[in-house]
Amino acid sequence: MPILLLLVLLFAPWNARAAELCPRDAMGLRVGESLTCTCIPAAVLDAGSVAGSDVYTGDSRICRAALHAGAVSRAGGIVTLRVLGGVTRHPGSSRHGVRTADFGAWRQSFTFEEEAGSGPRLCPDTMAAYAGSAERITCLCPGEAALRAATVWGSNPYTADSGLCRAALHAGMIPITGGELKVVMGPGAAAYPASLQNGVQTREFGAFRGSFTFEGAPNATPGAPVQAPVLQALRRDGRVALYIQFRTNSADLDPPALPLLQELREALLSQPTLRLRLLGHTDNQGGPAINNPLSFRRAQAVRSWLVREGIAEARLTAEGRGQNDPVAENTSEAGRALNRRVEALRVD
Repeated sequence: MPILLLLVLLFAPWNARAAELCPRDAMGLRVGESLTCTCIPAAVLDAGSVAGSDVYTGDSRICRAALHAGAVSRAGGIVTLRVLGGVTRHPGSSRHGVRTADFGAWRQSFTFEEEAGSGPRLCPDTMAAYAGSAERITCLCPGEAALRAATVWGSNPYTADSGLCRAALHAGMIPITGGELKVVMGPGAAAYPASLQNGVQTREFGAFRGSFTFEGAPNATPGAPVQAPVLQALRRDGRVALYIQFRTNSADLDPPALPLLQELREALLSQPTLRLRLLGHTDNQGGPAINNPLSFRRAQAVRSWLVREGIAEARLTAEGRGQNDPVAENTSEAGRALNRRVEALRVD
């Protein structure tokens, strides 16, 4: 064994030595096969080509794709990948410092399997990867996802490259606090008319190769913010909004906060190299003099709980942002509930 590779393996995190090294790509694997393997830092930082997002072409560099998917950090780690039959489209994107290429059909693809208990699948940003198909998917738009800046073309049907959760808000399928969707792909239409519905203005567009609509009953009544699966969001987006319950005007954790805190702890335990910045946010009730220190104490309360439960202090920092970074308007209870959150940001 080369001396450099031996040193890398000896000083890699203990869990990164529990499986064989990942091959360069998946072309030597069979469709339907699953493989658990180790990505060492040198393979993660390899500048080799990667095409796709979530689903990657079979000739993409596995460990570089794993960093893009959030399955490993730059320090490496263990991944489980599953080989798929070729899909019709592999859309590129930029995530975690990796820019992947946009590619069409390829004879073999792969994806990284989620850990058990990671919850329902988050909705993709758009349905562009499904354009030209007749697929149906069920996915989750978490709280505030529908408020993120995204362009929507059409009025049910929408172009396949429209912002999915934003389109769902326009169609009245979810409120601003999020919800579950059933999305149905359809053929391309000759024209996509614009309209203003539920506070969302869509754009007009001509012919486009694929479209989507929604199935099921409308649900435009806001409830409590819908929580994203913690590990899945951290892996995909590098951040997750935590709608942790505190006592009113206090940093004391409410008992209903425990399941979400435990989910956050499990995410940290499952990825020993993961480090987080915890950012506290409030609504605008009470003013900056109250909210600035309150937001910090809430972020610190989450950090303290995790440390008490065995997470190393060095892996966590806490900051307070007060009412300065709202994700929604503060004129309704639903908007204020979205603004009261602790964000966990992945630190690479």
